[in-house]
Amino acid sequence: MEPKAIAERAAKLGFPAAALTDRNGLYASMAFTEACIGKGVQPIIGAMLAVACPPEIAPAAVDWLVLLAKDEQGYSNLCHLVSSAHLDRPVEQDPHVTFAALEKTSEGLIALTAGGEGALARLIADGQKDKATAYLERLQALFPERLYIEIIRRHDPVEDAAEEALI
Repeated sequence: MEPKAIAERAAKLGFPAAALTDRNGLYASMAFTEACIGKGVQPIIGAMLAVACPPEIAPAAVDWLVLLAKDEQGYSNLCHLVSSAHLDRPVEQDPHVTFAALEKTSEGLIALTAGGEGALARLIADGQKDKATAYLERLQALFPERLYIEIIRRHDPVEDAAEEALI
């Protein structure tokens, strides 16, 4: 959906704010911000960022995490992380950030666990409850009072298998 259409729909539904998250980027953030302001809707800027799991939890696994800018510091950190995903990784790998990079730049960011595309749901669905708990604890330490477990109901096998535990 186009940024203008999102802003128009949010205004029509009476939403005070709406978020837009591109994968590993902030590609539509400017157009989205302009469209929202024009419709009297507060824009929330974010990204769905690929993050390498801590090696002790899931070596070589890269999952998604939704990050939303809460304030100016969060926006600055989000911009840094998105740039890092593209520039600070081996060129033969897909864009992502390490968990260590995330640990240095989590201030001002709100995190959502990204439903079935995130490590939390994937670990639960794979029957790795202890690792899922360890991952959740790491996220809670990084995003105190700013972490939300995302439940999406689109009949995805991972989401379906993890939903009860996530709730």
